[in-house]
Amino acid sequence: MSEVQPLFKPKTFKSARARAEYRSKHYCCEICGGRMGLQIHHLKTRGAGGGDEPSNLIVLDMKCHKRIHEDADFRRRVINVL
Repeated sequence: MSEVQPLFKPKTFKSARARAEYRSKHYCCEICGGRMGLQIHHLKTRGAGGGDEPSNLIVLDMKCHKRIHEDADFRRRVINVL
């Protein structure tokens, strides 16, 4: 089976760790499996002392990323599963 290819180049991410996390997740959202508008989400925000280490990063599509910021119940369920 051939390797899954990204829909856009991961160089758009600011840090090398974020790019590595994106590539390691097979270019899809970790919640819904979507492939459009992928973004990196920090489980613990940088403002709260979270960093760019892979254990603090998840890959989300735009819809799931928006929802995780707007819906506290959804955010708690996602964090508990991860």
